[in-house]
Amino acid sequence: MSLILQNTLSVYIYRFAFNIIERVSFSNVRFWYRGSLSFNNITFGISDIDCSLLVTSNLEAKKYKKRYQIYRKIFPLLGELNLYFEEDIGLVSKCINPLELRRDPILCKLINQKVKTSLYVKQVYILRMLFADSQNLKKRFELRKNKWEFHFRELELQPSNSQVNDLNSMLKYLNSELLHLNQEEYRIFCKQYYNKVSEQEFRHLSENEHKVCLYSKPFFWLGMLYRTQSIEEGKRIVGSIN
Repeated sequence: MSLILQNTLSVYIYRFAFNIIERVSFSNVRFWYRGSLSFNNITFGISDIDCSLLVTSNLEAKKYKKRYQIYRKIFPLLGELNLYFEEDIGLVSKCINPLELRRDPILCKLINQKVKTSLYVKQVYILRMLFADSQNLKKRFELRKNKWEFHFRELELQPSNSQVNDLNSMLKYLNSELLHLNQEEYRIFCKQYYNKVSEQEFRHLSENEHKVCLYSKPFFWLGMLYRTQSIEEGKRIVGSIN
């Protein structure tokens, strides 16, 4: 079976599955898919169906979020759910990463925001994509090439096959083009990416290592500090980073 036919069939199956779920359980609310399926960029059995949900109240949010969680147990291909309140759309338009927004064409139309990119916007976007797809990239890099060609186009990058032929070479390429970490910072970044520094290890890292860990996945580390009620420690670490 050709790759084009295989992709077309995969897209059809994924959309068919989504349509059943939407009609049965989400027909009374704004519910749609985004990401790979929106761009017909599906690898069957590996790609998932990321969805967005627009609600008007906390009651709706709890009801449909719970319903979605039930469906995820039945249909493992369902991915992340982005939940938005109608009253917060204006705030979302100010805070959302423009490249991330572009992966959700329907939300993009609702917000009606022109996508403006900068180096920082690109860095945040690519780090988010790297960590979201880390397990697939480590285990089945070849099957993720199509997806990452899309990301490269979004970032206005055109790596050659020799520049990006495995995960190591891709990380080096992204560092040279976007992240701009020095040799020591890049070493720490790769350690964090491949091994995921534990919470206990994080507390004993140097300030420079804290910097790279927070840079690579800030939402995780700051969240960890707040979860362990180490707010003052978090302030000290963040305050020491220039």
